[in-house]
Amino acid sequence: LEAAWKFIFLSSVGIAFALLGIIFLHYAASLVAPETLETLDWATLKRIAPELSPALARLAFIFILIGYGTKTGLAPMHTWLPDAHSQAPTPVSALLSGALLNTALYAILRLAQLLAPAAGEGYVPQLLQLFGLLSVAVATPFILVQQDLKRLLAYSSIEHMGLITFGLGLASDLGRYGALFHILNHSLAKALMFFAAGLLVQHYGSRQLLKLRGAASSLPPLGFILAAGTLALIGLPPFGLFSSEFLMIRAALASGQVFQAGALLFLLLCIFAGFIYALGVLSQRRERSEAAPHPRLPRLALATTALVLVPLLVLGVYVPQPLNSLLSKIAALLG
Repeated sequence: LEAAWKFIFLSSVGIAFALLGIIFLHYAASLVAPETLETLDWATLKRIAPELSPALARLAFIFILIGYGTKTGLAPMHTWLPDAHSQAPTPVSALLSGALLNTALYAILRLAQLLAPAAGEGYVPQLLQLFGLLSVAVATPFILVQQDLKRLLAYSSIEHMGLITFGLGLASDLGRYGALFHILNHSLAKALMFFAAGLLVQHYGSRQLLKLRGAASSLPPLGFILAAGTLALIGLPPFGLFSSEFLMIRAALASGQVFQAGALLFLLLCIFAGFIYALGVLSQRRERSEAAPHPRLPRLALATTALVLVPLLVLGVYVPQPLNSLLSKIAALLG
């Protein structure tokens, strides 16, 4: 009940802020083109975007970023996310991380593209970087001390959405490409991990790491999936998230943002330690007396969950040309 009320209340406030931002955008457009009734038409807005009032454009974007950022799970508007993701049924948790957060981020991207020309050089990218780094920084200590498996994955979602937002704020094609590639990889990895965690929780009847101690060693197929998914999620090669994180760090260094890149690397190292600790707890040897009462796992569920590892591995070593071309075109369009 607490998770549901948090989600309803914070999401409603967030979407109200986003609506206010769109109203400011509409007002700014109506001042530039008072003769047209299409001040919320995309083609019209693209045409008049450079002529919008800078003050109104900045005001509109900060409302839009905070509003849709609430749904994206950006800090400090993120507090609904750990409760909702941890309490939701496993398929819903996977959809929340893999689809809902990206959908809200998409809205920020579309409107940032309109408002950046009028808001002034650096305003939109700097805000995206600020909220991105803040989200990674806020998620890090919670990941380090977290004892609830699903909440651990929820805080990981905050971290990754912050990382993507930071990459989009680098204002370079390479940074945007890395961020878009990370969206795809994160959706796959987080769906894999939530389904694997769901099987574990269903099997042992608990989300607490200490009560799941040794579960990965007691259930080797699921243990392998959890280990591979964890290594993918913390950005180790040969998984796709390593490639996308590497591209964003490289883009930050190329644009001269050494401090931001260093801070991000330090936070990612701390998050690495938190996940390795959790994996270590799950991989400890379990005493026979502690074994779960139902030793068998549904084979179909295991097989379908393991299938998600295939695209994660493939994208880590090879990006198909159609996908590479699509991501490059989107990165250029967002520029």
